Amino acid sequence: MILHIEVKPNAKRNEIIYLGENTLKLKIRVPATEGKANQAIVEFLSEVFNTSKSKVEILKGTTSTYKKIKIDLNEAHINEVLEKYK
Repeated sequence: MILHIEVKPNAKRNEIIYLGENTLKLKIRVPATEGKANQAIVEFLSEVFNTSKSKVEILKGTTSTYKKIKIDLNEAHINEVLEKYK
């Protein structure tokens, strides 16, 4: 499943806000320097969806606050998890 994410790095805490239609706003505590935020995004999403980091891939937007991320899991499972963040 492909998710469209707007990232706010250097936030006070890690947080997900589900905006609907596979779109998220993601706040990450890590600053956006040297790819650290991208790494933190992959780690955080793998924890949220209870999967390995290898199943979370940034497809587009590695240097942007807008990212396209692929999560290699069952779509029903992903939607079930995202409903908790509405």
